[in-house]
Amino acid sequence: MRKIILGFSVFIVLICASCADAQVYYGLSDNNAVSQRYTVYIDNMELPARTYADSIKSFWESKGIDTQIELQDEGVLIVGKSAVIYEDRAIATKRLSDLLTADDSLLTNVVFEYTPSYESDTFYLSASITIDDVIRQNEIQDIPDQDLDELLMSAQNGTYTFSVSLPGEIESTNADEIDGQKCTWNLVYGDTTQINLRAIIVNTENILAYEQLQKTQSQSDMFVRIGIAAAGAFALALVLIFIIRRVRNRRA
Repeated sequence: MRKIILGFSVFIVLICASCADAQVYYGLSDNNAVSQRYTVYIDNMELPARTYADSIKSFWESKGIDTQIELQDEGVLIVGKSAVIYEDRAIATKRLSDLLTADDSLLTNVVFEYTPSYESDTFYLSASITIDDVIRQNEIQDIPDQDLDELLMSAQNGTYTFSVSLPGEIESTNADEIDGQKCTWNLVYGDTTQINLRAIIVNTENILAYEQLQKTQSQSDMFVRIGIAAAGAFALALVLIFIIRRVRNRRA
């Protein structure tokens, strides 16, 4: 199966008077926590809507995602989320990379790079999302074939967002919205959205430690130079004293 997580959520619009609101979020935090969050709201309380909501809950939970269904006044809210803290940044970044490039990811043509260095760590994400591909490439058989056309027509009126958070400061992005470290792209059915995001973590502690080391080294070099100069002056003084004494002895 391909592009299945949001795709399966989008299928709910078939039985809605109006369409679903679907949101997908991935995050890597400063403390090396990798998070996933999937949210779907359906403004329909009919039994079929709840049936599909239960199916989505089962599917997400099979992926290790904790999922809750909340019945609201005019609809059904389905929220799936997971968060795991890893030992170090490299392991956490590898986990996020696996999520972004998995077969059931929304993204295609994914480039996700993590470049650590002594002074700074940089993250770079480039990818594409096409919502109609999500539906057309899906292989789930729960939706009757005769309803597919209605599903596709309804999907055009849905609202979809994709969000990513990376640690550090956002250096550049083409996101539609930025909230702190969180970048969000508004997806339009039938259009391909390009994702570009670069973030940087300045390793301040390392820089300060290096500057302190340089300062200490500079001070050590200065003391060495002073010592050498003092030793030279002392040696010169001894030579002068020796010469003066020799001269005096000869005159005597």
